[in-house]
Parts: sequence; structure tokens; C-alpha cells
Amino acid sequence: MVPVCATAVWNSSFITVAGAISNAGSTSTLVSAPYDVTFDSYRNMYVADYNNHRIQMYRFGSNVGTTVAGASAAAGSGRAELYNPTAIFVDNNQTMFISDSINYRVMRWVVGEPIGTVVAGG
Repeated sequence: MVPVCATAVWNSSFITVAGAISNAGSTSTLVSAPYDVTFDSYRNMYVADYNNHRIQMYRFGSNVGTTVAGASAAAGSGRAELYNPTAIFVDNNQTMFISDSINYRVMRWVVGEPIGTVVAGG
């Protein structure tokens, strides 16, 4: 159990910052089964878009994503492809470390590069 202040009040309001409620897709404004989210030092948000086999980056304040890893919405095992990414970490140099679950590997991918490097598994 997590200790909570006795005067804490649940705030049920929220804001959708990426995707759309009850609407999966593969466009720049939609995701399908997002598995993980992280932020870089520039406050950009990265989403592991599981069913679209890609990593989407949303610049701070934007709800339009850019694919920064995963060449297409199709699954694959090449160095430019992902197959159901489940987790992502982004370091201070905008280098991503992606858990590429069905390929049983961890990919190192620099934002802006067309391919990644296998650093574990695969």
C-alpha cells in the first residue's frame, strides 16, 4: 500500500496528449496499443507503439507524432524494423534503448538515424 496524505483528493480530470480515446490507428496522430512512454531532457515524449511496431516522438506541446524508430507499420527483424516494442529509455543524447519483444533483443537507436544497433539478444 502506498501512503497517501489524509487530506489528498482524487482528481479525475485528464488531458489526452497523444492518440484518441477508443480510436486505434497508425497515422501521425494515432497509436495502437501503446506500451510504454518516456521523456527526454527536452520534454519530448516517446511512445512504444506496440501494434504499429514503431516508436513515436511527440515534441513538447504537440499531439502529432513522428516515427523515430521502426521503418513501417509492418513487423520485422531487420535493423530498421521493430516487432512489438514494449519499453523505451531515452538518454540525455537522445539515444533510445528499445525492448523489441518478439525479436528478443534490445536496440540502441539514435534519434534521426534510419537504423538501430542490436545491443543485447537477437
